[in-house]
Amino acid sequence: MYTKYTITTFKNQQVSFTDGYSDNEKNFTDDAFTKIVSLVEEGKTPGFHDYEGPGKVKRLWIDQNAAEEWKQFILENSIKHNVPVVDIEIFDNTENS
Repeated sequence: MYTKYTITTFKNQQVSFTDGYSDNEKNFTDDAFTKIVSLVEEGKTPGFHDYEGPGKVKRLWIDQNAAEEWKQFILENSIKHNVPVVDIEIFDNTENS
């Protein structure tokens, strides 16, 4: 049961950085993918995400600590690669997915 979820809001409303985007955006995405793979292997998240609107991504987490770990990673990664994150919030998952 995943008890928490995060909503990350990016300044750039295109949240899947692929061809045509800056090296910073591509590197941000590569680092995030690597981190998600490790968190899936640790059982902290199912790995998939949902788009909640332009520039908004939702991810499920096993607990508060896992959600906080992701939040901290995203904030540090956004600074490292100069990919602005407007906000990242942690919520209780009442759907119990």
